[in-house]
Amino acid sequence: MKTTVLIEYYYSRGLPVLPVAGKRALVEGWPTKPREELIVSFKKHGDCNVAIRLDGLAVLDTERPELWGLFFSASPEKIATRTWICRTGGGGFHIYFKGEVKPIKASGFAELRSGYSQYTVAPPSIHPETGRPYMWLYNIETVDIGAPKQGWEDRAAEIIGALAKYGGLIQLLKDVWRPQHRHNLALSLAGYFRKIGVSKKDAEVVISATANIRRSRCYRDNRTATRTKTVKDERKQKKRVKYIVGGEVIDGKLVEIVETDQGPRLLVWDESSLTVCENFKVDNTEYRPFGATLYALIICWCAISTIARRGMLPTLYKPFFSCFFAFFTSPGI
Repeated sequence: MKTTVLIEYYYSRGLPVLPVAGKRALVEGWPTKPREELIVSFKKHGDCNVAIRLDGLAVLDTERPELWGLFFSASPEKIATRTWICRTGGGGFHIYFKGEVKPIKASGFAELRSGYSQYTVAPPSIHPETGRPYMWLYNIETVDIGAPKQGWEDRAAEIIGALAKYGGLIQLLKDVWRPQHRHNLALSLAGYFRKIGVSKKDAEVVISATANIRRSRCYRDNRTATRTKTVKDERKQKKRVKYIVGGEVIDGKLVEIVETDQGPRLLVWDESSLTVCENFKVDNTEYRPFGATLYALIICWCAISTIARRGMLPTLYKPFFSCFFAFFTSPGI
């Protein structure tokens, strides 16, 4: 549709529309002006973008399309058959709902707008940075602006709040979240959040947002999986690895080496922050736990004793073979 046709259609649906240059309002005092006065102002500004003031409405603005899955389980095209959804010129989405909510914003990720003091740019506007048009995903003449499910706005606000609080960490993680590291990073991050008292919901938002931005599989916070993986890794590596940064030995349980475009980096999780270290050393020292060795020694002694009783091994060599096999079969070597 042409701009004038869409403006008239928005107005006929009872929506206040106002002219904007890019994303900046061109009408002084636009929050308090009646919609009859706002629509007349288009005659003064000629070719410009169109915005809808959110009287009695709420709009979820997902600036990054990868974050859609944080808020909805169905696809944008399916939800667009139940309410208005606009594909923005920046690549994100504007999802319209009836009713007003408390606005909240996470810059660079998502925003919840609502009320007469806020507006959102609408089709057929052109994005000032990309030059791409705003477009409706579905024919809005056949769809009404829908009401959200009960409690949805509270959950959306929680997600955006977590994105706002931990946005810097997500930006850091997305650069190192690669297939060969993402599983260990997800588990380490979940344990790190648990340790400093971050809620499980916030932890899931951070891990899910990072995984979605990198378009990789998302792993949930799971303490059992973390413990199991730590034990398996220690047995598999058969060595205790020490990470040395600036002469200080770092505890390996909260450490992960990742490959970046600038080379390997060491991620160190501590009580209050995540540190990325460029210069570090790895010290691989042999580790043979005494308890495991003693256990293997007893098992080997019993086995070799049975063989000796059957005459298959001289009794004289029994202690030697027991120690020999225990040394090489004990875990951690």
